[in-house]
Amino acid sequence: MTRKRLAVSAALLAGLAAVPLVITQSYLLHLLILILFYTALTAAWNILTFGGKVSFGHAAFFGLGAYTSTILLLKADVNPWIGLIAAIGVALVGAATMTLPLLRLRGPMFTMATIAYAEVLRRVAILWRDLTAGSEGLTIPFRPGLLYLSFTGKVAYYYIFLAIAATAVCLSSWLFHSATGYHLRAAASDEEAAQALGIDTNRVQVVALMWSAGITGALGVFYTQYVYMIDPDLVFSVTLFAIQPALNGIIGGLGTVWGPFWARS
Repeated sequence: MTRKRLAVSAALLAGLAAVPLVITQSYLLHLLILILFYTALTAAWNILTFGGKVSFGHAAFFGLGAYTSTILLLKADVNPWIGLIAAIGVALVGAATMTLPLLRLRGPMFTMATIAYAEVLRRVAILWRDLTAGSEGLTIPFRPGLLYLSFTGKVAYYYIFLAIAATAVCLSSWLFHSATGYHLRAAASDEEAAQALGIDTNRVQVVALMWSAGITGALGVFYTQYVYMIDPDLVFSVTLFAIQPALNGIIGGLGTVWGPFWARS
């Protein structure tokens, strides 16, 4: 990142950090929190498009992360910060199981397979009532404090989601400008030509999927702690957590770093 871009990014982040000093209304802060949340979610989703893949199944990773941290909290009293690590791990395992269609399918067939994957997990969550309470969902008890990510006002949530959005965009930028990012873009341009040049396109696409899934799983944890309840239709919602970030990415610019941010601005 050049000095100019770094200075602009720092100024932008400082400006966003000052927003709660000007905007104090709870509803407006809630809208800003959702904007930051979808910025992070779209940045995570957009990583896979660096390699020319379009997924509509990211709700699977989001739901896995959300359920992992919530179940650990309710059944073992594991605080969300430790649950966050477990949630990322489970999301990565979920991504690993999706590598088969990633490596074998192309274009629309891969996209359709990702939708089916998210829907299968939603049905499992509905039917596995002993663990997930089925369609009734799970409610998170209010325990105020940073340890349990519970706050009485919106300002603390705003800064948490601002940090998450900034981290997601920075990770996306780092990956985009890394050797893996260049290989992903080469694969997106012409996969066969990239392979002929010695690029392991399968490996770099799996790496992109893992990064994307891990960030998405982490977002499931923070979103759950914000809304205090989950159910299969919510956290595995293809509309909210797969199609919506996809639309944001398309509007802002597929395969770009700043597209997710401008789409939500």
